[in-house]
Parts: sequence; C-alpha cells; structure tokens
Amino acid sequence: SSRACSKLGAGQITQKDLALTQLGFIGYATLGAPRVQLYDEEYLESTTHMWRVLGYLLGIKDEYNLCGCNWAETKRRLDIVMRRVYQPALENTSEDFENMTKALVEGLWPFNTTLSTGSVLYFTKRLTYIKGYEYYSFDHLPGETIDPKQRLYYHDLGWYDRLLVAYGLFIVTYLHKYSIVRCYLNFRVWLNELIFYYLPYVAIWKYGLKNAYVRIFTKDGRDNEFEFHLKAD
Repeated sequence: SSRACSKLGAGQITQKDLALTQLGFIGYATLGAPRVQLYDEEYLESTTHMWRVLGYLLGIKDEYNLCGCNWAETKRRLDIVMRRVYQPALENTSEDFENMTKALVEGLWPFNTTLSTGSVLYFTKRLTYIKGYEYYSFDHLPGETIDPKQRLYYHDLGWYDRLLVAYGLFIVTYLHKYSIVRCYLNFRVWLNELIFYYLPYVAIWKYGLKNAYVRIFTKDGRDNEFEFHLKAD
C-alpha cells in the first residue's frame, strides 16, 4: 500500500501511522480488558510480546513500537497515545468520520450482518473511555468522580443498535469465560468464512453474483493485479 501511494504521489505510510494502527489492534484488547472483566496478567504479557514481534516484522522501529519489553511498559505507552490522540479525536467526531464509519460497516455487513454503524461507534468510544459511553457500573475508572448529570449516549441509539450493544456486551463480559461459548463463537467465525468464500449469499443479494466473488490472490499465492479507481480531483 505504501509503495502504491508513493507511486501515485500520495505520500507513504509513516512510522506514526504504523504505531497508531498498532494501538487499534492491541490497545483496545489490553487497556479495555477490564471493561470485559478480563484480568489475566499472562494474557496481557503474551499479547504484548506477540504484538511487539508483529510490529517489528511490519517495519515499526523500536522507538515507535508501542509494545515494550513487558506489559507495565507497554501499558504506559498505550495510555499516553490513547489519552493524547484517540480520546480527543473520538470526543469530537466530524460528519466525515461518521460517514467513513458507515461506509466501512456497510462494506463488512455482508460478512457479519450483526454490525451496525451506531453499535460499532458505541463500542469503540466505550473502549476509548469517552465520557457518556459507560454501560456497566465498573466502566468508570478507579477514583473517577461520577457526574449524575452526565448524558448517557446509549439512550440516543435506535432500538436495533441498543439490542446489538446489549447482546454484544453481555457475551464478551459475562459469557466469554465459558469454553462452550468460546467454541460457539469460534465455530461461527469459521462457518462465516466458509460460507463467505464459497457462497456469499448476502453479498450476491446486495451486489450481484459477479461482484460478490472477490479474489485478491492467485491460486499459487501471488497478488492479483489491481486497477486504481481515483476521483478526478
């Protein structure tokens, strides 16, 4: 992607870009762990190590890698980026941001029909510790002063978004600890991938038969050639 952008004179992917993207993968899964009642130090340490290695393999220099030598160091780095970059950005989102989120969700919807723009935005802002997006009582940080007049944005959601939020949070907060539930969730992901690869019926219904089957790799594992479709401006 970086080479393609450079070729078209649209800049390159920077170390900052890589680091901010890295937080999207590990930051919410670790800093947000208490919000799904996950208190497993071994999980935090092993996840930190895995993403430190992945970051290195993706080309992130050590000074920009958000994952340090252990979870304690990583937590401080992630917390700084979360507070200084992600929280200010998500507290005041623009119309363009919501339109981009809508486009992303609608693109993923044929693969996962339980996605909706409202619920995805709510989940994201809750994990970023944005005020007003607390759902459970333990969502508040230790020692945090609770404002009884704080507006709760859950009530602004439509009924379907509320249903998805309630269902999703109940599953990941209280039921994920049971092996049978994790087996069910893993089976559902496997089944979705199988159906989406061989018979993507939702995509066929929405986009047509020809556009529903997309292959980005050749049979021998090489990249397929792709065309640029750029706006006139």
